[in-house]
Amino acid sequence: DKALKFLAYTPIWITFGGENFDVPFIKKTFPQLKTPLIHIDLFFLAKEVGLRGGLKKIEKMLGIVRETEGLNGYDAVKLWKKWVEKKDKSALKKLIIYNKEDVVNLKKIMDYVIIKLRKTEEIKYENATERFL
Repeated sequence: DKALKFLAYTPIWITFGGENFDVPFIKKTFPQLKTPLIHIDLFFLAKEVGLRGGLKKIEKMLGIVRETEGLNGYDAVKLWKKWVEKKDKSALKKLIIYNKEDVVNLKKIMDYVIIKLRKTEEIKYENATERFL
């Protein structure tokens, strides 16, 4: 219920590879939920500025360190199953930390991408100005 309420009042979704995983999962889990008009998938924008690979690889490229180093999306699914099936609180705690790091680091990557895109646009603009003056 809390997740549904949160998602219902979120006007913009920012994901990394969410077009292929997060959004279909959310739509399946909450079919009554209207998706926002704006969904930014940083996976594609990161490619535009030369960052290729998955979220964890890009984090390493940018020098971002995780408390949950070594865990990946597959591990997250296993942790979730441990919580659902066995009520393993340590699995839930680790999963929450992992997901929090995803969100926090996604913001860092987004900031980096925005800076790089702005610089690219400035260069294009400067070149265009020089050509026409």
